[in-house]
Amino acid sequence: MKTYPYYEIKERVDLFVIDYGDEMTKEKWTIESKPCNKTDLIFNKVVRESDERYFYITTSGNKRVNYDYLFVKREQTGKSKKSIYSKLLKYGFEIDENGLILNVKNAPINPNNEFSDSSN
Repeated sequence: MKTYPYYEIKERVDLFVIDYGDEMTKEKWTIESKPCNKTDLIFNKVVRESDERYFYITTSGNKRVNYDYLFVKREQTGKSKKSIYSKLLKYGFEIDENGLILNVKNAPINPNNEFSDSSN
């Protein structure tokens, strides 16, 4: 069972939001972090209990573990899924049919903040 690369994806999501946050707000969609029992069946969440990036100990000694996954969420009146996913795919995100961001790959970006297509 594979491990969900939460923080690797989150780092890239943060960069994406810096560049496109206003556009996301205008188009009425967002990227949210939330737990998902269905996704727990695909990824090994037990690893998160021992990986220090995913947990912290509270002052009272309780262990808090981050079991979240990153999802694309569209408001009912927001842009179409196709339009949203197109932008995210160009930025290097891999997304499943449920909006789960599965991974991120390197997508070259030129200095004008436009996506460059390396296949040309």
